[in-house]
Amino acid sequence: MKLKYNATPNISIRQWFREHYMNLTYTELQRHLRIKNITLNGKKAPPQQILNDGDIIYVWDKVEKQENVFDNTKNTIDESTILFHDENMLVINKPYNICSQGDKDNSTFLQAKNFASQINQYAYPVHRLDKLTTGVLVFALNRNTAMLFSQSIHTWDKQYIALLPSNDLKSGTIETYEDDKKLITKYRTIAKNDKYNIVEFSPITGKKHQIRKHAAYLGYPVIGDMKYGSEFDCKLYLHCNKITLTLEKEFTFQAHLPKHMEYFAQYI
Repeated sequence: MKLKYNATPNISIRQWFREHYMNLTYTELQRHLRIKNITLNGKKAPPQQILNDGDIIYVWDKVEKQENVFDNTKNTIDESTILFHDENMLVINKPYNICSQGDKDNSTFLQAKNFASQINQYAYPVHRLDKLTTGVLVFALNRNTAMLFSQSIHTWDKQYIALLPSNDLKSGTIETYEDDKKLITKYRTIAKNDKYNIVEFSPITGKKHQIRKHAAYLGYPVIGDMKYGSEFDCKLYLHCNKITLTLEKEFTFQAHLPKHMEYFAQYI
């Protein structure tokens, strides 16, 4: 069966599929376009083709589609993504290609806020994950917890899993400076083959894109991180695997890998 979609104008075919077929890699998209499993107005088109108002995208149902883990009709978090919640906090496994902050574009903050309102609470963003980074994301559900988290977040133990090009790195500490502030990240290789290294990163400080910048600093950008020099044009292979924090007692939250990284779970 062929599915029919009205195209979103002024974005590329590739961007459209990133939003609507989140599991589809760039290589798979190219292949489906080449063999006409996906067409634009019934004709072949390259992934970089810019869509116009009135364009129709046709997709054969053999092209696997991973539905958004959020229920967009209810605009609230699907409970399958919730790792933990009580009267003080909500912890979720943030999916790929969803903003963690902001009050628009179906961000996880908007989703969390709407979820909290159903239990007569309010969600306060405590930290953030990049749009293309998946994993553990914590929200406070009251002002007091938000204040306590803001005071203690520098003590949280965060672990990220990343896929890097094959290299001989074993373990170490990266220290760089940005805006006169020292940025520190610990790392260790937990598995490798002749193509890739699976690396655990533990940021000691917190700065936007810190792990991505530090991986590039080592000379091995995260797979899919073309912004920082990756040669692999694919999804970003970076996941917040675990966070340990203290709120009266110690909590550890761990998030399973997203679909495009599931294969590597056996090595963690």
